[in-house]
Amino acid sequence: MAQLVNAIAPIRTTPTGLLRQATYYPFALYRRLMGGVAITADVEVDGYDARVASLNTKAMTVHAPYLDTVATIDLRAGTITCAVVNRSVDSAIEAAVNVVGGRAGAEVEVWTITGPDLEAENTFDHPDVVTPTYTVADAGALDRFLFPAGSVTLLRWHTR
Repeated sequence: MAQLVNAIAPIRTTPTGLLRQATYYPFALYRRLMGGVAITADVEVDGYDARVASLNTKAMTVHAPYLDTVATIDLRAGTITCAVVNRSVDSAIEAAVNVVGGRAGAEVEVWTITGPDLEAENTFDHPDVVTPTYTVADAGALDRFLFPAGSVTLLRWHTR
């Protein structure tokens, strides 16, 4: 719990206020929207080579796509949600988003978290530098959807 408030946390407090740092919003949206069961989310975009290692493996180079995706389906709520992280620090990435094997609605809700640059941060004086934006789009617009550089985007379809 100590890491969730103040030290290295998405929430900072003072005796007179509370600040949601930029890292708060992905946690909050994932918690609220990513319910149900994980489903396959394939991505076909350019990528980059990254050197990775862990305590249990030797260092190796892997090819990672610039867009990292995860998706869930919540049968009880009647929703399909896909979270997309654009790892590119320099470029917005255009990609087609398709729901295969499920019945998605004609509209999609879109939450995007990004800032003026990757160093942007919320402060007590400027608490809204990095906050989510919310829009509703025609699902047909996802044929060519633009994910901003260094962003987190959640897409949610209603299936009934």
